[in-house]
Amino acid sequence: MISMPNYTANALSLLSQLRDLKDQIKALEAESKLVQQQLAVHAVAGDLDDVQDPDAPNTFRHDDVVYIYSSGRISYDFTDCEDVKAAEDNLKEVKSTNVALGLAPKKLGKPFWTVK
Repeated sequence: MISMPNYTANALSLLSQLRDLKDQIKALEAESKLVQQQLAVHAVAGDLDDVQDPDAPNTFRHDDVVYIYSSGRISYDFTDCEDVKAAEDNLKEVKSTNVALGLAPKKLGKPFWTVK
């Protein structure tokens, strides 16, 4: 067995820990999505009426926690709007030109790790 410096072992351990955390997050997000879907069904069925805020119909109070149901944000589909697509294409071209000319300064986003 090859021995490695302690700091290398610690760094490799952190990589494994990050992988495990990312896996847990994915699993929790999937579970949360399922629970939220089930809660929406119960809310529509009236099963949460006893904990519903009478002044705010999408608000529920249980165990000293406030839960607010949001049906989702409204978005718009512009795929059939030729003028919008032309404006987007023009904006992409103008942005590319500005980048090529050095007029748009680079900015660095927050650092992050991707785990695949």
